[in-house]
Amino acid sequence: MAQGCSSVIAVASLVMQYLENKQIDDARNMNIEQLVAAAGGLHRTRRHAIAMVGRAVNDALRSVT
Repeated sequence: MAQGCSSVIAVASLVMQYLENKQIDDARNMNIEQLVAAAGGLHRTRRHAIAMVGRAVNDALRSVT
């Protein structure tokens, strides 16, 4: 069960849906801001979610390279 900021959970879910069945290079080249914008965007007070999920993705990518 996920806990935390609903915006972070939503962005993380969006990113995971995008990355399902993709290659590592797809994750490296992914633009989270574009994904969020295509899904309807976030209010400016919720944009921290993009940075938090981006850091988590980058940390995960560093662990597999």
